[in-house]
Amino acid sequence: LHETRIVVRTKVQTLHETRIVVRTKVQTLHETRIVVRTKVQILHKTRIVVRIKVQILHKTRIVVRTKVQTLHKTRIVVRIKVQILHETRIVVRIKVQTEQGFKQGTEKIALNMLKNGESAEKVALYTGLSEEKVVNLQKRLMKNSDA
Repeated sequence: LHETRIVVRTKVQTLHETRIVVRTKVQTLHETRIVVRTKVQILHKTRIVVRIKVQILHKTRIVVRTKVQTLHKTRIVVRIKVQILHETRIVVRIKVQTEQGFKQGTEKIALNMLKNGESAEKVALYTGLSEEKVVNLQKRLMKNSDA
């Protein structure tokens, strides 16, 4: 592994076809991150390799950070990917919040219907809640009115 790093550095300085070599190494080796860092500092044509690495490996985040500092055109790739990651987290949070809000809203509607004297069967039919849930809400409503 140590010897191949030196070979790759010399290849980067001389050859254009080292992109293929980098691709195979990224798929197999863990220690190619150091090699990639030196390549990013030297070559401009490693942009294609960077895109492939980000798609394939999970541990390339460190590599991407160094690449953002060195290359101008990889910043766009990194930003796009960071935005995608953040948006999926936000979407998950929004989904959880909307599901909780929908559930709470449905319970509020059911409580209001029960306060207006609607039957448990009718409330269950209109709100989509189970009859057991409506009966529990009705009991809770009665406890609150007694207290």
